[in-house]
Amino acid sequence: MTGWIGRLLVAGGVLYLLGWALVLLSGYGGDSTGGSELVWRVGGVMVYVAIPWVLIGGLLALADSLRARCSRRSAAPF
Repeated sequence: MTGWIGRLLVAGGVLYLLGWALVLLSGYGGDSTGGSELVWRVGGVMVYVAIPWVLIGGLLALADSLRARCSRRSAAPF
């Protein structure tokens, strides 16, 4: 796996966790009257952005792994 695919997966995971932390810590929503709607919205956007990053990183890692297996198999002598 190339370095940037790993960084994409790590960044997506961190973004997902930080987004949920912001959503939960904002105190906004439900019957609460306090809390910041802006923090809640930013956290939600972070969660929604992180999901495609992790999916794309996972698919690229899978494609890289399959490509490496196919190239090893074709280079093996019979």
